[in-house]
Amino acid sequence: MKNTEMPELTADSEEGFVDLCLKMEGLVCDRDGVYRFEASVLHQGRPVAFAVVLGATWKPQELEGTTELLYWGEVRLSSLGSESDAFVRALDQLYETKVSVSRKRGDIEFTAVSLEGHPPPACGRAFEDEVVL
Repeated sequence: MKNTEMPELTADSEEGFVDLCLKMEGLVCDRDGVYRFEASVLHQGRPVAFAVVLGATWKPQELEGTTELLYWGEVRLSSLGSESDAFVRALDQLYETKVSVSRKRGDIEFTAVSLEGHPPPACGRAFEDEVVL
């Protein structure tokens, strides 16, 4: 994909939180229900990206006082090299941490929460989601 076709990173911030919008590319679903894709975007005209693996199991949690459900599941972010290093530097800048990290570690695994329902639907169906990392 040419950089001119890739959107610019959008960031909204509020009280120490930053919302990022990245493009999902190359979505595939394994036989075991695990989703894999690359998240990419431009930040200040330069490409930033990383690989994402969404685990197959997401546990529901009732949101108190509503009929809404949150879903908790495992996520792994993997480095794609220099574009992932650039993403880490963009986070450092946006959160104003002044850590000055130059490289992304290999893989980072964590538990995430989906605010828009069960993130990986049945394989073969498209999905769009907001996942809080």
